Amino acid sequence: MFIDFPNEIQCQVIRLLDPIGLISLSQSSRHFRRLINPQKRNLVERLLQLELSNEHGGPTLIFRSRDSKLEPGWQDEAWESMRWACTDCLRLLSHKSFDNQSLLRLGYRKPLPNSDASRMITTWENRLYWRPQHRLMRGSEEYRLEKSRRELYLRKCNECRFHKGFLSYTRFAGDRGSRNLPVVPSRRVSFATELDRHFPGFLSTLKSKEPPVENPSASGYLYSMYMARCSKCERWQEIRSFRTEGLCTGWRHSICRETELLGQDYDNVCCNRCLVDTRGRGKLAESLKTWFVTLLNKRVTVLSSQLYHQFNSHLFARVCRLPQIEAGEWRVLVEQTLSFNPGNNLSLLREDLDLIHTRRRQWKDLVDKAKEIDAENSHHRFLDGVYDEWVRQSDAIESKWRWLLGFREEIEDNAELLVDWALHRDGAAFM
Repeated sequence: MFIDFPNEIQCQVIRLLDPIGLISLSQSSRHFRRLINPQKRNLVERLLQLELSNEHGGPTLIFRSRDSKLEPGWQDEAWESMRWACTDCLRLLSHKSFDNQSLLRLGYRKPLPNSDASRMITTWENRLYWRPQHRLMRGSEEYRLEKSRRELYLRKCNECRFHKGFLSYTRFAGDRGSRNLPVVPSRRVSFATELDRHFPGFLSTLKSKEPPVENPSASGYLYSMYMARCSKCERWQEIRSFRTEGLCTGWRHSICRETELLGQDYDNVCCNRCLVDTRGRGKLAESLKTWFVTLLNKRVTVLSSQLYHQFNSHLFARVCRLPQIEAGEWRVLVEQTLSFNPGNNLSLLREDLDLIHTRRRQWKDLVDKAKEIDAENSHHRFLDGVYDEWVRQSDAIESKWRWLLGFREEIEDNAELLVDWALHRDGAAFM
């Protein structure tokens, strides 16, 4: 049996094992436990090898920095099965426990499958002075492979980085948050609107049902998720659980009032559950209601602008295809109608809708009148198409506008719906 060989021969064989085999052997008997005596570095190597297996670590994330190509993509369900090793707390954790740099930076990435760096042999030695004399001398193949994996031993999860003081809390260093409320960027997730980004799944729970989506294949916008640590319950949760917005302005991703987050004002900010425990459901309901209505009004303003644009652009559409009399009548109507400016006053929009509907009917009447005069004119088919497109787009926008107003009335009447939604979901969930 192997155990009957002299210890020197056993050690020469053991040092050729992979990290998983080394730890498994050390757990097989008291003899090998005393002989191997695994240290933390050996346990780290075992975790780094486990994260490469599909069973424990899931698919390997491949990132090409040349063109920022990511495979699997941000939206792929494979993210939920991926795990990475934290070399400090010795756990395999999901992507939510790390910032993007710890996953995508070249030195921290998992080695590619079947690459040289993925073939791991333990660095365990029974005698410390053996290592430099044999395998890990400069220029050797083993030394080159260990050097390529060196930064993997520095990868730490957000919680370990927080306890070791690695979060600098300075804008210059790229970190966000305050000393008691650290905020780190995470992966990106697609949402159709800001309401969906900050209140995912909530709209579907209300009585008002969303009108059919015109283009269901549209993927929306990619919003960066941000994980923040609650100073009271010490749990990492998505920034929405702290009633703070994650913004997407063009190419720039940030969090609401990013500069202010660096000060002392946010040191006392806590998650939704802790706010209920300390100040009651009423305070959370008031805060969530104000935030929700603000976001909803922003969305209503966008839809209002689209309605105004549809109307204003059609007012000045070409009327040269109409007969002279009908074209003159339309010009008179245009002169009587001021161009709309949405501004911030949404209370007048209902009156504006009445005018839009009136002008649409008048346009249709003029086209029908022209068709009666000259039914063979092909220009009338073009005008019919212009009218149909105007009606289709305006009706789709108007239905969404009315739907959002129904939401606003429902929330203003019963803000407790927001509290129930916030407390019955995982604060760390992205969707």
